[in-house]
Amino acid sequence: MRKYREKGIDADWRPPTERGRELFRIYALAPYTPFFSRATFDELLGALDLLDRVSPSLTTTSTTSGSLRVLDVGSKNWAYVGALTAWLRRQHPSRALELTGVEIAGSRRYWDLTTRETRARYFAEHASAVSGVQVRFVSRDVRELTGEFDLVVWLFPYLLEETHRAGGLPASRFDPVSTFAHVETLLAPSGQLILANQGEWEWRRVDGLFRKLKLKTQLSCEGSMHASTHPLWLSHWA
Repeated sequence: MRKYREKGIDADWRPPTERGRELFRIYALAPYTPFFSRATFDELLGALDLLDRVSPSLTTTSTTSGSLRVLDVGSKNWAYVGALTAWLRRQHPSRALELTGVEIAGSRRYWDLTTRETRARYFAEHASAVSGVQVRFVSRDVRELTGEFDLVVWLFPYLLEETHRAGGLPASRFDPVSTFAHVETLLAPSGQLILANQGEWEWRRVDGLFRKLKLKTQLSCEGSMHASTHPLWLSHWA
């Protein structure tokens, strides 16, 4: 498996926008500059801008003892994992945190012959070292995953077959009904799920895919730093 590494950026670099600089400062992202490229920072900040809008109470469980177990579904190459670890650590500065990322197409290759998995492991290694969060990446279909999680984060699930294929995934694996049903079973009894969708119709479609989870809150993410050209929505399910 070919290793992956990125050329970092100058230690005194700061994001060009006011919102980016605010997130960079609040979430203490400077330690990543030796390891992450500008493109990675752009993706990381785009995800962090969404997560920062989530109420801190949504990541609070009924018990404060033991590790907070978090699952990120559809991680791709996980260039944004630093956003997840920084967000979680800021809300839980002293609690043990376990973050798992799962990606169905981890073996998908790039022009340099690295894969999504090799890149994800590089980003995860540095995110863990900086934040102290225990991070692992799993290359498999989420429907094959077992276990129980206190919080699930799912950024932009594929709800259309054409976007599923455009993401490099085989048509035979497109089954949002069974995928959503299984993800629902991975939540602990008091678990929470944070979902990001492109367009209002997507999160309304999701409401028909969950069997037990109910929509608690939803908000439009106007002015987001995320690269998507579509209107973005965040929703909370429990």
